[in-house]
Amino acid sequence: MDKVQKILLIDDQPVMSMLMDMLLMKSINDIKIDQVEGGAGALEKLQKEKYDMLLLDVHLPHYSIFDLIPEIRHLNPNIRILVFTASPDNELVQKLKEINVKGFVSKSASKQETVFAVKTVLHGGRYFSSSFSV
Repeated sequence: MDKVQKILLIDDQPVMSMLMDMLLMKSINDIKIDQVEGGAGALEKLQKEKYDMLLLDVHLPHYSIFDLIPEIRHLNPNIRILVFTASPDNELVQKLKEINVKGFVSKSASKQETVFAVKTVLHGGRYFSSSFSV
């Protein structure tokens, strides 16, 4: 049996988190997913536990991800980060690449693309949806 990989899912929409959790648990073996609703909760969780990957919504209350990501990296420099959002744009994707985020996928992506993106980043690769030209 492979090592169980731990993912921290950060989204302020509980229904979205639940659906993402269900999709990934059904589609990927040997993972454990914890969920938090915001940046403060994520930082608290990361102080207590080590995660292999972070699945991060772009829009969180009280936190810009561009402020949150450096704090996360301070706690876990090797964490792989995959960002997702319902309102993507090329400028956002370019900024994410500049801060060394490992991937980006739209919340409107197919189930197959979402699972592929998570697997790719989880296993050390990079994935940026082909719908973005940057």
